[in-house]
Amino acid sequence: MLKEHQIDLIVVAADCLEAKKLKNAMKDLANLKNMNDGYEPYPPKEVHISWGRPEVPKLFAESHNSQKLLKG
Repeated sequence: MLKEHQIDLIVVAADCLEAKKLKNAMKDLANLKNMNDGYEPYPPKEVHISWGRPEVPKLFAESHNSQKLLKG
């Protein structure tokens, strides 16, 4: 998703004990500079990882716009 959609921001909801592990995993993934198979570095720009309220991403995920932007 980082490579395909040029994501600038990842928001992690702090609503469970595993949230810190998830935030660290997302940070590690977003900071990868090269893929192992020789493709160009990704992401091409910095991706920010932030804490957020869980209601906002849930509302977006259920919206008509999210279904158009992120089919499947």
